[in-house]
This record gives sequence, C-alpha cells and structure tokens, in this order.
Amino acid sequence: MSYKSDWLELAEQFRDEAEGAFRSIGYARINEKDDDGWSIGAYLEHLIKTNERFFPKFEEIIQGGNDSPLWKAKNWFTTFFTQLVYRSKDPAEVETEEHASLSNLFEKDDKTFTESIVGAFVQSQNKLIELVRQLPEENLESQKVTSPASPYVFYSLKNCLRIILHHQQDYLKRANKILGGEESRKVA
Repeated sequence: MSYKSDWLELAEQFRDEAEGAFRSIGYARINEKDDDGWSIGAYLEHLIKTNERFFPKFEEIIQGGNDSPLWKAKNWFTTFFTQLVYRSKDPAEVETEEHASLSNLFEKDDKTFTESIVGAFVQSQNKLIELVRQLPEENLESQKVTSPASPYVFYSLKNCLRIILHHQQDYLKRANKILGGEESRKVA
C-alpha cells in the first residue's frame, strides 16, 4: 500500500471510531470537561477548525497551484519546526498533563455543544479525506505546505499529513479519556 492509502485508512478509522464513541453520549457527556478544562465537544471543534485551515491549501494543490516557492525547500527553520510540531503531536513522546505545545495557537472555545458537534466532525473529516484522496501522490515529499500556525513555516505535504493524523490521534485520545479513561473504548 502507499503512504496516502495508509493515511486514508487511518483517517477513516478515526472518523468511524469517534462517531461510534461520541454519537449518542448525550448533551451532558459531550460537555463534561477534563482536568485541562476541555470537553469532548471542544476537542472535536478544535479538530474541525484546525483541519479546515488546510482545506484551501489542499484545494490549491489539487487545482495545480504551487504553495512551494524555491526558498521554502531549503529553509533550515522549516526542518526544525516540522520536527518540533511532529514530536509535539506524537502521543508516545508527549505526556498529556504537560502538553504545552503549539496547540495553544488554536485555542479552545469555552462554549457548550450539542450532539451535532459529532456530525460536524464527521462531515469535516469526510471533506478532509476527500481532499487528501485527490492530492497527487507523486509529490508528497517535494510539495511544501504553509503551516496554518505561521506563514513563515513550511513542511512537506507528507509531513503535513503525518502531523494532521498525530494531532487527531492525540485529541481523540484526550476526548476518550473523558468517557472513562484507559478502560473505556479506545477512539484512536
């Protein structure tokens, strides 16, 4: 299988498991907060907002546009930042309690949510999956993507996709912990 096929399979798995775990838990549980003050609804909304920041970039690439000026390809800061972001999103390397990473750039909303946030996440995830399905696989390494966190940071399309999945895995695990911690159904 190709990297993109594997990626799509995981993204679909995350969507399906999140929908299964959170679809019918009810208003109170969707808004129950963890020790960090985040609810399941806030985690899902955060993933929706973060993922949607990539939609215009992916659409531009699909339409043949180039978000990769030559100077981006040799930027030492890009290499450093990519590793920093990737490692901060790798659940194996980050303790949940100490997660003071770049996620602060995308602050949570302190509002209440209805069960419809689960459907909104599924819909957003479906669009993300469809856009990734259309991305040309031959330039996953060479195509550079501007980070939604900073217009001065770029990483390869392949690293971008890797970061998105690690981010989803991390936040879905956090949301799952609200349902009962390690003994409850694993979302990601």
